[in-house]
Amino acid sequence: MNPESLITRQPFDVQVLANGIDISARQPLVEVRYAADGSGTRRLRDGQLVTGSWRFLNAAKTQMEVVGPEGASRWVLVELNEQVYRKVNLETGVELVHRPRPQA
Repeated sequence: MNPESLITRQPFDVQVLANGIDISARQPLVEVRYAADGSGTRRLRDGQLVTGSWRFLNAAKTQMEVVGPEGASRWVLVELNEQVYRKVNLETGVELVHRPRPQA
């Protein structure tokens, strides 16, 4: 499956790691959804839904940019398969681990 299909086929639960330490409980982000048209949504811990956009930055589809109300962030994809989607922020080193949400 190609990277775009893996990213856009379902919503993801999100785990946030800083220096290998799970800081998810201190972060507002709990779920993301990427759409094939380049739009996206984030669900926050308080239930708020935040919209934004995303795009690949290179032909290999290993780097991406995500844009939200707080501005743009750039990421390197370090793992992408049907079980997990992991990316690392180029500026902060924070890692987001995305796992497909269980189907209801």
